[in-house]
Amino acid sequence: MNEYITERSVKRGFDEIRDIYETIRNGRGYIAGSYAAYMAVFEDDHIIQPNDVDIFAVSERAAESISHDILNMGRYLLESVNETVYLLTPGNRGDLPIQIIKPNPKWQSFPDDILEDFDMDICRAVLVAPNKVLADENIGEKTGKFLRINNPLRSLKRALKYHKRGIEFNEWELLKLFQSWDQLPDEKKQQMLDQYKPVERIMCDDSGSHYDNWHDDDDWFEGE
Repeated sequence: MNEYITERSVKRGFDEIRDIYETIRNGRGYIAGSYAAYMAVFEDDHIIQPNDVDIFAVSERAAESISHDILNMGRYLLESVNETVYLLTPGNRGDLPIQIIKPNPKWQSFPDDILEDFDMDICRAVLVAPNKVLADENIGEKTGKFLRINNPLRSLKRALKYHKRGIEFNEWELLKLFQSWDQLPDEKKQQMLDQYKPVERIMCDDSGSHYDNWHDDDDWFEGE
């Protein structure tokens, strides 16, 4: 366990997921991420309301069996399955969606490897007992840090999501996104550009400038 991980007591949110915890407490998986962080943030800190419950399974077989057992509770429906996640949607208004994440093949030690693989400090947390969470020392802060960036576009979208929840990212953290883009192989960059570039006709404004000629070296004034 690295030096930035602290042990915290559960402050809130356990009763709402008690039956889910009982389903996975036999070692098949861990509730981690934003929900676990929410459970452990001090009252005076910045509390982010979670949008879902993430369960990190210890094996693909465990992920499948966890999904099966939660569906058998009768409160959830299976919305989708892909190579990494089972997405379960609630039938009751008070329940949150559940994501059951298949493990990274590199993970060997649980829950340590789960904590080490989080991309942001503010959501790096895992529930290890009904009254105990292991979490990054920075959960509850109003500023976020990127711990690792694999896909800069995905990280940017996550930063925007957390910004809407009151989290700020300083200039250095945002520059990490540019650095990450620069370090991508040219083939990967082009693949992403081809994948996301909108297919539309070229339009001009009243001055005759093309809307897709968006790069400009003139930085006289850039609005905030």
